[in-house]
Amino acid sequence: MLKQQLWATAVFAATVLMAVASPGGATEPNISVILADDLGPGDVGVYGGTFVPTPRLDALAAEGTRFTQYYSASPICSPSRAALITGQHPARWRITSFLQTRQGNAGAEMADFLDPRAPSLPRALKAAG
Repeated sequence: MLKQQLWATAVFAATVLMAVASPGGATEPNISVILADDLGPGDVGVYGGTFVPTPRLDALAAEGTRFTQYYSASPICSPSRAALITGQHPARWRITSFLQTRQGNAGAEMADFLDPRAPSLPRALKAAG
């Protein structure tokens, strides 16, 4: 089981590294992660959103970078972050809702934090240099 998890994390990290490696033979990838809680495509200014200003995302769109397809493992912040970090379904690590007090987490049968033994994209990237 652990070998499968490590293999899945390695494949996920390698895919990310290949997808974002800069052309021209650069040895270090240039990775940007944009994570915004409770932000849908209609909330961004370039797509008609007016409630919250999004000048940086609007500038990216004006330069030709438009984010039109995406996936989130959960509509709730803590599980979506756990999925991004581990590359796995967040329920595998007992994070199924937003993290709250220990009593609240216990009531939801949820962990109080992401298990340090969980695979980690940041650790994989750090190990890769």
